[in-house]
Amino acid sequence: MLIHFQTIAFQDEMMSDIAANEYLEYGTHDEAMYGTKLDTIRRIHSEGKMAILDVEPQALKILRSAEYAPYVVFIAAPCLSTMQVKMTSSFYIPIKKL
Repeated sequence: MLIHFQTIAFQDEMMSDIAANEYLEYGTHDEAMYGTKLDTIRRIHSEGKMAILDVEPQALKILRSAEYAPYVVFIAAPCLSTMQVKMTSSFYIPIKKL
């Protein structure tokens, strides 16, 4: 029961932080909440380190500022014909269904 209470308390705190725009991105998966806090990115930068983030395009609107000064790398998927060649090559090992 204590674990359930802590989870609810954490979710309430996270929802409050989300409402205060303290998260770059957030979401849920299997009823668990997750996210990237802007303060965490600031702390990493203040330590002289670089945060490497995989974000959705809408998050770039927040990151593209003097405060974060991001290096943006866009990686496009290969065209369909290239993917088909790779899937039929000898390097492709199909996953067997159970």
